[in-house]
Amino acid sequence: ARLLQAAYRDREHWRRALLAYLRANRDLVERSVAEWSGVTMGQPEATYLAWLDFSFMELDDEGLRKFIIQKAGLGLNDGPMFGPGGSQHQRLNLGTPRKILMEGAESLLAALREAGY
Repeated sequence: ARLLQAAYRDREHWRRALLAYLRANRDLVERSVAEWSGVTMGQPEATYLAWLDFSFMELDDEGLRKFIIQKAGLGLNDGPMFGPGGSQHQRLNLGTPRKILMEGAESLLAALREAGY
């Protein structure tokens, strides 16, 4: 209820703060992706969702899903659920608390390194 009240009462300040937070999260993920050998990230356009391309791993979609869940311990959205261009991709919600994003980035980096990427 407080968040909703703030959105109505202080909507412009709240909106600017939210956009700044989401931009900082996007920047954090972009810096992290640069460390994930082979992973690329499309530039989000008017959204807080990052589109991650794992095609370099040459896994089928089920293999990628299992890697993300079992090896990295993450719950991303499988790309194929978004249509034909989603194969070998995962979607990451940037509207996540920064601490969780950082922990997820570290976990994914460790899993990729352990797998030899």
